[in-house]
Amino acid sequence: MSPVLYAVIGVFLYATQNIIIDAKLRPYSTGAVVLLFYVAMFPWALATLAKMKFSGQAIVWPSGSALWLTFLAGTVFYFADYFYVGAYNNAGGNVFMVTVCAGLMPVFIAFLALVLTATVPNLYQAGAILLAIGAVWLAAKGGVSAPVK
Repeated sequence: MSPVLYAVIGVFLYATQNIIIDAKLRPYSTGAVVLLFYVAMFPWALATLAKMKFSGQAIVWPSGSALWLTFLAGTVFYFADYFYVGAYNNAGGNVFMVTVCAGLMPVFIAFLALVLTATVPNLYQAGAILLAIGAVWLAAKGGVSAPVK
């Protein structure tokens, strides 16, 4: 499967998750919701590893400094999830506002890539950054829609 197809499926599943959080999980504590997300993920991760093992695929575990970077990324992942879910649960956001703000991801990626790896965006990436900023600005200018019921 191509990386684009993987990413599109992932984005579709995240969109589904956003609707579920907005429509049904808003009244619950952010920490409890995020914890239960991870409880649900654990058996799926084990099943994926088992499938890889039984199909003869190599399972390469991070080690050394990559192991610590994996734990760091997991910690960042937790806080990203906490604040993302908290945008609904703690701050009263709705699915439109939260997902539009997520459109700023290319802007943050370009900034972090520049700061951390000295990678300068190419012309296409710069165009995407400008479009992302414009999309968020237009959506914010148009106001926020009512929460999904």
